[in-house]
Amino acid sequence: MGKKEDSTPTMRTPRRRLKREETYDQVDMCQKLYDALKAAKDSNGKSVTDPFIRVPSRRMDAEYYNKISDPIDFTRINQRLRAVEYSSFSDFCKDIELVISNAHLYYENDTAEYLSATELQKVYHELKAEHENPLDSVEPSPSPNFGEKGVAMSSSAGIAGASDQTKFEHILALILTLSDKQGRLLSPLFRVLLTAKELPDYYEIISNPIDLKTIATKIRLGSYKSWAAFDEDIQLLVNNCKKFNEPSSQIYKDAVKIYAFYEQKKAEILAPKFVIDKSKIAENKRLINALLEQKESTDNSELSEDSEEDEETEKNSNPLWVLYWAVRNLPNDKKSQGNVAQPFLELPNKQHYPDYYDEIANPMSLYVINKRLKSGYYNTLQYLVDDLLLICYNARCYNMESSDFYRAACKLEKFITKKTRELDPTVSINIAEVPNDVDEEMAEEEEDDEEEEDEEEDHTPKLDRKKRAHVSIAESDNNDSESSFIRLGSKRRKKNEFSEFGSEIGKQNLIVRQHPQGRKSIEEHQHIYRNKLLRVLNTVKNYNLNGRLIAEPLLYVPDPKQFPDYYAKVKKPIDLTTIQKNVEDLTVI
Repeated sequence: MGKKEDSTPTMRTPRRRLKREETYDQVDMCQKLYDALKAAKDSNGKSVTDPFIRVPSRRMDAEYYNKISDPIDFTRINQRLRAVEYSSFSDFCKDIELVISNAHLYYENDTAEYLSATELQKVYHELKAEHENPLDSVEPSPSPNFGEKGVAMSSSAGIAGASDQTKFEHILALILTLSDKQGRLLSPLFRVLLTAKELPDYYEIISNPIDLKTIATKIRLGSYKSWAAFDEDIQLLVNNCKKFNEPSSQIYKDAVKIYAFYEQKKAEILAPKFVIDKSKIAENKRLINALLEQKESTDNSELSEDSEEDEETEKNSNPLWVLYWAVRNLPNDKKSQGNVAQPFLELPNKQHYPDYYDEIANPMSLYVINKRLKSGYYNTLQYLVDDLLLICYNARCYNMESSDFYRAACKLEKFITKKTRELDPTVSINIAEVPNDVDEEMAEEEEDDEEEEDEEEDHTPKLDRKKRAHVSIAESDNNDSESSFIRLGSKRRKKNEFSEFGSEIGKQNLIVRQHPQGRKSIEEHQHIYRNKLLRVLNTVKNYNLNGRLIAEPLLYVPDPKQFPDYYAKVKKPIDLTTIQKNVEDLTVI
């Protein structure tokens, strides 16, 4: 359909591996043009490179390979960029042009693919001209020399600019990996904005949206000519979040922490003696590349699952599919119990487990991952590993340590770590600790104190904002987590009854157990509950209105001798002092 009958084979020039002495500028130009093409949008707001991320499947479209002698796509081009296979900027351009000519050769003139190739061709020529001119207008600069710690050192202005870009990437990479005390990454919700279709209110309120991916793109394009310009965008990112979300929301608090962290790290980076290790520069580039390749959500499919698993993918040598199927097929110690991953195939039913979605901020399942793999969502093994570990983390958060689901999650976590190390030792394994209620209480108190101090210092008028659910400005993590970007508004469960969850598959004969305790003892739960009640009670008792404690008349019941009518009408007298004693004795729990 829509394919041309005859074709003339297009051959790609054989390439050699780039030698060490060849210039830095050539490699840098290739990367910048690639990033610019990936960031470019067509008239409909879609990426001009998306139709050419992958060539057609050989199994689904064998005719393509009969007519096109040298298939290539942007995924392969990116791999060659990372492996430094391009010996010159012109070699890189030949591959881009080959993508376009292959599409023009194979598809009919009126097809969407042909028109997309034409749009890409137009954008490519414009961007190529922009990137070629700066190099033609100046004398070639020598390759940068690296000092002991790997920081580029040169007296030339060009290299000084590159050094600033290295610092921008370094501080952005630090933000991407920033986590709280429990190991929760703060950046996933700020990486890629939700679309206007998914979150129209955001675009009505925020006039100048920005996310970390946009900042990364501007770094790669050399748009930041000074730290002031970079500062401005970081502040915009944080201020947009604070403007749209309520101060009590987690994402608002995360934005405040991110900015404080940024200010601290910027001061360190701008110190005269600051150096960046060469290996750290490479790691930063890997993190930025992964961010730039992350796609925005277009169909709100964060929790969209696909239970149809293609058997062909089980034979796929791609490390992403290898890891997925290794986890999917991990056997249990007892064959009768099925696979270890069985409970985590599907997300819990919202009707059966509504409290799960109250507690778990970033739900994840293997069927969600299956759908993402099919759609090409994961561009790196790191993001897949993050989502797999998120499944285990969620299960550990929600279930008791004595439960089968908790034990299965721990076993799966160890296996994911081991298998990932076999596939790619460079992938980061981030296993977060499960927060307990005591830690959260202390954290909440600290955050409340910080907010009060901020309010005292900040005398600027505050904008009126409508009450709204706490939502993220970006996808995940996200999860991100680091990877998956799910809307916020969740909180940890603090109830007296805990229930186990898992996949609905194979659970017909499973009795859902309910217990009066979760990961903590009854005494610990009572202690936490009592402290919360006392906090509320003290708030009431100490409430001051115009210099008067208005609850003072309610501290004690009236004297029966002075107010006999009170006891004639009130059958169950009570006062704040009695309530406090009952709370301290836990008699009202």
